[in-house]
Amino acid sequence: MKDETKGDERRSGERVPMRADKAVYLEINLDGSGVAILVENLSSDGASLIYPEESPLLQTGNSLKECTLSLAGTGDVRVNPIVRWRVWPKVGVQFDKIGEDARNQIARFLQNK
Repeated sequence: MKDETKGDERRSGERVPMRADKAVYLEINLDGSGVAILVENLSSDGASLIYPEESPLLQTGNSLKECTLSLAGTGDVRVNPIVRWRVWPKVGVQFDKIGEDARNQIARFLQNK
């Protein structure tokens, strides 16, 4: 995975690819509609999403409020992502001000994946 964008060099945690049979979604209100965006890879600090649609909210630097990370039937985690990059069809987000409990829940999920 060393061929990712330069922004990847600044990550504090390694991203883990998600399995198709245990899909993880970021649930968000986009343009007035509830949308579940597929998570391609995940760390306790952020995620790479697959979302080919255009949305003004999914632009670099935007904060996304009150999103839910749905961890493949093992629970939900409230997160506030910040869009760090967008290269069609992918969106890279960093979880802003994530609590220790939420970070630990994501870490446990990744260990048991």
